[in-house]
Amino acid sequence: MGKPWKRPPARLAAKLAGGIPLADRVRWLAGVSDDQAKIITFVFDRSRIAPNGCWEWQLATSGPHGYGQTGLRLMGNQRPHRLVPMALGWEIEGLLICHHCDNKRCVRPDHLFVGTYADNMHDCVQKGRFKNPPKTPWPQIMKERPHHWQKITLEQAREIKARLAAGEPRKSLALELGVGREIVAKIARGERWAHA
Repeated sequence: MGKPWKRPPARLAAKLAGGIPLADRVRWLAGVSDDQAKIITFVFDRSRIAPNGCWEWQLATSGPHGYGQTGLRLMGNQRPHRLVPMALGWEIEGLLICHHCDNKRCVRPDHLFVGTYADNMHDCVQKGRFKNPPKTPWPQIMKERPHHWQKITLEQAREIKARLAAGEPRKSLALELGVGREIVAKIARGERWAHA
């Protein structure tokens, strides 16, 4: 498999103090091939035990609270929390590696589980981590609240329809509202804001 894996440099020894104990390593290294063991050892050597029991990746992360980064092109430049399950032989193709512990830097295998995006979102909502859950259903939000690219609101669309029905010209409405004549024409034909 090329060059043998190196231990972390001595300058990182203090940062990595309190690493993964030998008994825990042996538990996860049992029954894996040498190549798989090298990958697992690579990740475990660069992790330490946190007070909450997580095995936290200590090197680069993708932001202040982000996932760990290996910087290796090994196995498709995977993140450490994905490398361990891959090396353990978990079937993860097209799936996410989720954390029971909600610690993005955790690489402890029994804190990880394989799931779909829907599983991850369900876990997020169940644990109360979803930041801004909608108070109204999405279809209703789409009808009432304009998007960043929308020029007019639902009330304005209703006003346009009423004024067009009263015989007001499209051009004057478009100039007054600061929108193109085509938008007013599409509202008149029912191609836009049909529910207004």
